[in-house]
Amino acid sequence: MSGMPIRNVMVALTGSDQVLVVKPEIRRIEDLKGKVVGVSTLKSTTDVSTRIALKHYGLAPDVEVKIVPLGGGTGLRFTALQSGRVDGALLAMPHNKIAVKQGFRELIYMKDLIWIPFVGLAANTRKIQTDADFIVRSIRASLRATRYIKENKSEILKLLGKEFGIKDGEVASLVYDDAIKLYSDTGIPTDASMLEDIAAAKET
Repeated sequence: MSGMPIRNVMVALTGSDQVLVVKPEIRRIEDLKGKVVGVSTLKSTTDVSTRIALKHYGLAPDVEVKIVPLGGGTGLRFTALQSGRVDGALLAMPHNKIAVKQGFRELIYMKDLIWIPFVGLAANTRKIQTDADFIVRSIRASLRATRYIKENKSEILKLLGKEFGIKDGEVASLVYDDAIKLYSDTGIPTDASMLEDIAAAKET
């Protein structure tokens, strides 16, 4: 979009896996008034997504809900939530499910608000022009992997434990069940989702 010689050639996830996780005493969206929500950095994906979510439910960011940049990734935001430094934060898998098991509450699912291509495969335009077959084979392999993930839950749960350190079987199962809903079977995003993504980028 900014003119770089790079093109998205495939979409892996059709929506964000980010979830606004809050302290257990926060039961409704309205309970966020006067509270503090943590994001990674200002103008980051977590910041923009948090503001979209708050505005959607009629809350004014920085006025009714304080937004603070914490730096780092979802692990750091999870730690800030655990320590009580913030009342809520956008968390990605598996931290959102670990938080739920510890008593925190999933309040807003970003996938319910915006459907944008979240993760995908990109390539340099020169590579596309000179070695299109490689690009096609990469897409095909990725789609085969997606199909395998969706059809082999038990094997993927083992992988989650081995590669991502999710030893808790219940957490791993919750992560899997939510994640597969986001995986694209074709790698092709809808026009509507692309327009939504462009609109979000413009706002950023």
